[in-house]
Amino acid sequence: FFFQAEDGIRDKLVTGVQTCALPIYRSFPPSAPFTEKAWIHDQADFDKIWNTSQENPVHFWEQQASHLEWAEKWKTVHHWNEPFSQWFVGGKLNVASNCLDRHLEARGNKNALIWEGEDGSVRKFTYQDLHKEVCKLANALENKFNLKPGDTAAIYMPLVPEAVIAMLA
Repeated sequence: FFFQAEDGIRDKLVTGVQTCALPIYRSFPPSAPFTEKAWIHDQADFDKIWNTSQENPVHFWEQQASHLEWAEKWKTVHHWNEPFSQWFVGGKLNVASNCLDRHLEARGNKNALIWEGEDGSVRKFTYQDLHKEVCKLANALENKFNLKPGDTAAIYMPLVPEAVIAMLA
């Protein structure tokens, strides 16, 4: 944790139970190979994208949405009826397909999910592994619990890989 306080007050607010030994401002730049593969290579790229998004947000988000696979393309990118805002009106999108299915052919054996527990244990799921688990749960939800597309289901789980599997299923 961090907070700013006048000298002297900080000592009264911070107990010996928890202290922050890290400097407040640190930077961890990505490696050159990582940067080369990224969509945003440097601050100049980021600034250009940011400025574009601010100058014409509707066009910007239409461009971003074109990177997704749509079951039905939208009729209207943005509809604003204050205080309500609707994006991609009339469009239909399968989130699980976009997050998982479309990556199977090219990235099937690459990690899709890397989870680290509080105890330091690590679990890794390739796109193929994750797809298999999502399909198993989706089939169980449909066949054993009679959930159909459009039904509402609540998911209450801790931050574990199975929560991602459940959301995609």
